[in-house]
Amino acid sequence: MAGVAGGVGTSVLAAAVGGVDRGVYRAQTEVAVVVCRSTVSSVGGAAHALQHTPGPPVLAVVDDAPGAAWGTNTRNRLRSIEPHTAGIVPIPLVTVWRDMLRPIQRAAQLLALDPAELSKPERALVRALGQVIDAVLALPDHAALPDHAALPEHDVRSAPADAAPAAPVGPVVVASPGARVRPA
Repeated sequence: MAGVAGGVGTSVLAAAVGGVDRGVYRAQTEVAVVVCRSTVSSVGGAAHALQHTPGPPVLAVVDDAPGAAWGTNTRNRLRSIEPHTAGIVPIPLVTVWRDMLRPIQRAAQLLALDPAELSKPERALVRALGQVIDAVLALPDHAALPDHAALPEHDVRSAPADAAPAAPVGPVVVASPGARVRPA
């Protein structure tokens, strides 16, 4: 897993799924997941990275503001790069983690915790992580990828039905390889 820049959420996502954080993406590096923020600039960085990936990775798009809808330019850019990905997964922001001293430690525990112990935003994140894991497992030769790790056995879809949905991002809900980016 690699990010398009520092601070996009790669370390937290890698800790949450037990993956390897490869830092900022470098050309021709094979990774299963590329991480960017939900801004037109960061998605542009993802577009650039995707031009240099050996195979199409999953693109994890981390919300950059609580409750903010993705802009038109961001959605359009995501639509244009979707065919070069193995799926685009929106990742909701867990706002309270912004003020937490060690959010990476909380992320590393997330999938092992009982869903009843999680806040609604954390349950929404767990569902998004399940989409990332499913998309990675659907990649051809996913076990041969250098950042493959033993993925958790916790059923990430077992979050209670009353769990808050992912932040209303609207533009993209893609989890399976080859799926089309669909407006909400």
